[in-house]
Amino acid sequence: SLADLSDFLHVISMMQERTGGESGENIVVLGDTICDLLFKRIERNEHFPNCISGLQANQLTNIIVSLAQMKLGRHADLLAVVSNKAQYTHNVAKLSRNDLTRTLWAFVNLGKVHTGMFTNILRRVRQNVWLVRLTTGDIGRVMWGSLQLMSIVEAYKEHTDIDAGNNNNNNNGGGLESIIIDRDTLEDDWVEKLQQESKETCLAMTNMFVRQANLQEQTSHSDESHGLAGSTQPRRLNPTAHQVSSILVGCEKFRVHKDDPRIKAICDCATNNHCLARGRVRDIAQILQSLQWMDVKDQVGIVMLCGERFLEIASQHGATTESPNYITTVLRSSVMMYPGNETVLSAYITAAEHILFDTTMRSPYENPTAYVSRCSAYDIGNFLWFMAMAKWWDEQAVNVLVERLLEHSVVESCAPSTASRILWSYVTLVSAAQAKETGNANGGGQQRHPSALLDDLFQEYGPKLLSEKLSPIDASCALYAYGKALYTRDLGIVDHLACLLNRYLRMKKKLTPQHIAEALWACARLTTMEKEADDDDDATMTTTTTVLRRSTGNTPPYTASAPYFAEQVALCNGTLTSYAISKTIWAMGKLKIYDSRLLLPLAKRAEEEASTFRANAVASTLIGLSKLKYKDTNGSRVVSSLTAQICRKEILRDSNHQVTSNVMFSLAQLRSLDEQAVVPVFKTLVGAMNKRLNEATPQAIALTLWAHSALGLPKPVQLVRRYAAETICMDNINDDDNGGMLPRSDEEILKAMMMNQKKTP
Repeated sequence: SLADLSDFLHVISMMQERTGGESGENIVVLGDTICDLLFKRIERNEHFPNCISGLQANQLTNIIVSLAQMKLGRHADLLAVVSNKAQYTHNVAKLSRNDLTRTLWAFVNLGKVHTGMFTNILRRVRQNVWLVRLTTGDIGRVMWGSLQLMSIVEAYKEHTDIDAGNNNNNNNGGGLESIIIDRDTLEDDWVEKLQQESKETCLAMTNMFVRQANLQEQTSHSDESHGLAGSTQPRRLNPTAHQVSSILVGCEKFRVHKDDPRIKAICDCATNNHCLARGRVRDIAQILQSLQWMDVKDQVGIVMLCGERFLEIASQHGATTESPNYITTVLRSSVMMYPGNETVLSAYITAAEHILFDTTMRSPYENPTAYVSRCSAYDIGNFLWFMAMAKWWDEQAVNVLVERLLEHSVVESCAPSTASRILWSYVTLVSAAQAKETGNANGGGQQRHPSALLDDLFQEYGPKLLSEKLSPIDASCALYAYGKALYTRDLGIVDHLACLLNRYLRMKKKLTPQHIAEALWACARLTTMEKEADDDDDATMTTTTTVLRRSTGNTPPYTASAPYFAEQVALCNGTLTSYAISKTIWAMGKLKIYDSRLLLPLAKRAEEEASTFRANAVASTLIGLSKLKYKDTNGSRVVSSLTAQICRKEILRDSNHQVTSNVMFSLAQLRSLDEQAVVPVFKTLVGAMNKRLNEATPQAIALTLWAHSALGLPKPVQLVRRYAAETICMDNINDDDNGGMLPRSDEEILKAMMMNQKKTP
C-alpha cells in the first residue's frame, strides 16, 4: 500500500541519517525506486482516485522529510503532489510539534518553498494552544526555518524582478522557476503576505522565548527566597547557541528596536544559561552580526562570552577553525560594536593570531600560509580592517596578509569596494605604527610611507577604484587612503574618486560628516604634496599627470571639489565631532578656502566642543585658523577655548613635540591672545617639551623659536642649548644672565639648523 511505501521510505531515510550518510549507495538507489513507485501509484488516478487520501498527515510529511534526508530533491513531481495534499488546514492540524519543525527543515534543505504549506505551518505554531507547548528547541527551529525559507523566497523574487526588468520572458531562471512548488496558484502580493506571516511568527516565537525566560527567572528567585528549591517549576530553558542566534537574526530582520526589553532578555538568557560554551563559530557570527546590525552596544557580556568561546575554538583548531567567511564576520562585527576597546577585543585578537598562524594547543609551530591560502581578497580585506579598527599592529601578520593580496589570482577577483577597504586598512595600520614609533601623531604632518608593500598595493588595487560601482563610503575611504599615504603617482584615480564623491553628494547620497571631512582633508594633503613636487628636482616625485598639469597650468580636478566638500560638512554643523571639525578647518586653511559663511559656524562649533578635542585636533584646528587669518570677533572665543584645552594635563600628556610646537607657531600667527594670556600658555607647552627633550625634532624646535621671537618672548634656553649641543655641535651656547636671551643671534642658530637639514624647517 501507499502507507507501507511511505513508512518504508521513512525508515531507510532514518538509517541514512543516523549513519551519517554512510549506509551505501544501495540505500539511495532503493530510495529512488520507492519514490518512483510512490509517484506512479499516485499518478494513476483512474485506478486509485482517492489513493493519496489513504495517507495520514504525518505520513505525507514523512515523505517530504525523507526526500530531504536522502537528498532526493530531483523527485520534484512527488514533492509537489505530496505538498499539495499536506498543505490543507485539517492535515496540518494533525501534525505534532516535531512534524511541523522537521517539515520546515526539509523544505530548507531541499531549497524549495510550497507557499500554502509554509503559510499554514506558521499559522499553526502561532496558535495559543501550541505556543505554550513549544520548547526552546522548537522555538529556535521554527525561527530558523521561517527565516531560511523567506531568504529563498526573496532571492527568487529578486531574480524574477531582474528578469522582468530585462524583458526576459524565458523564465528559466537557471532552474529557479522550480523553487516555488505551487507558483501557478500564486497571487500578485504573495511575497508580501509570506513576509507578514513570517514576521508575525518570528515575533510570536521571540515573545514566547522571553516569556519563558522571565517566568523561569522569577520562579527561580521566588523559590530561593522561600527555600523551595525542589518545587515544581516551568520547563527549564536550556537554549543552544544556534537557537539564540536564530532568534536574534529574526529580531534583526523584522526591525526589533535595540532598546526593546526582549533583546536584553534574550542576551541575559544566553549569558546565564552558558549556552555559548557549546556554540559553533557560525552561531557566534550570527549572534554578533545581528547585534551589530541592530546597533546594540550595551550587551557587552554576551559579546565577551562570544569572544571567549571563539578563542577556545581557535586555540583548538587553528587555521581550520571555520571557513574564512564566518571568521571575518565574527571579527568585523565585534570590532564595529567596540572599536579600539582592548578589554572586549583582546580575546578576538588572540583568536585571530591562532587562526592566522595556525597555532594550536597541540601544535605551537607557526604555519602562516594554512589560513590565508583559503582566503579571498574580501576575507583578507576584512581581516586587515579588523586589525586597523582594533588598533592591533603585528608586522608579521600584516606582511603575510599583504603577500597573499599581491597574488595575481587574488587581485583579479577583487571587487572595487574590497580594494577601497584594503587600501584604507593598510594605510591606517602603517600610519598608526609609524606614528607610534616616531611620536608624530599630528594630522597635518608630511611623513611618507617608505614601505615597498604599500607601493605594490596601490599599483595593483588602485586601478580597481576606477569604477562607478563604489559606494559613497568606499569612495571617501579610498580618497582618504591616498591622502594619508601621500601617494601621488596615480592622481588620475584621485580625480575620479573626488568627482565621484562630489556627484554622490549632489545626488543627496547618505554620507557621514566624518567621511566628507576625511575626503576634504585628503585633497588638501595631496595638493600640498603636488606643490612640493613642483619645486622638487627629484624625478621620482614627478608623474605624467603632474607634468601635464604643470604644462597647462590647470588646477587639479580633485581640488575643484574641495569647496563643495567643505560646504557639505558645514551643513552638518550641529552634529560635527572634534575629529571632523579639525580635519575640515585644517584642510580649508591648506587650500585657502576663505568663506566666512563656512568658517564662522565651524569655529563656533569648535568652541562648543572644545572640551572634547584631543591634542592633535587642537593643533590641526589652530593651524587652519592661522592660515585663514581668523580673528575672534563678536564674542567668539574659539582660540582661547582650544588653548585652555591643550594646557590641561591629561590632554598635554598625550601630545608630542610636533603638536605643541605647531600650537605655539599658530598662536604666534593668530595673535589672538594678549601677552598676559599667552605667556603662561607658552610656559606650559615648553615645560612639556622639556620633560621629553630627547624626543624633540629640529622642525619642532625651529617652530618654537620662531613663535617666541614673533611674540617677543624670552627664548626657551634649555631647549635650544640641548639641540645645539647634540645636533649641530654648537657647544658654546650659554645662558644670558639678562632675561634668558641667547648670546648668538636667531639668524645664526637657524642657519646652523638649515645646514643640518635638507630643507628649511
